[in-house]
Amino acid sequence: MGVARPSEINAAFADAVNRRDVDALLTLYDSDGAVVEMDGTLSVGPQEIRLHLERLLAIGGHMVSTNLTAVEHGDLALVTAKWSLTDSTVAPRMEGRSSEVLRRQPDGTWAYLIDQPT
Repeated sequence: MGVARPSEINAAFADAVNRRDVDALLTLYDSDGAVVEMDGTLSVGPQEIRLHLERLLAIGGHMVSTNLTAVEHGDLALVTAKWSLTDSTVAPRMEGRSSEVLRRQPDGTWAYLIDQPT
């Protein structure tokens, strides 16, 4: 579950997307995690996040996600990244910036608590 350092999470996310591994993606989320959808609503908890991730994987393509910042404070971290998705079924190239709040897990790894991908 999670990654060893907050600065590693975006690369781990892109790797799991490129392998089309929804289970690996889910391990990057806190059990109380939430994802901000395009319309601003929240998908909360493992079941809703799984549906969000399955929609992402369904569009295909190759993802690259580069960490821009990682600020830790206690058991929380604020992370930003720039990402791109190429050759998807939606567009030849999509790109954006993300902001995420991570929480340190009991085993010392980090996982998304709040994921705002756009």
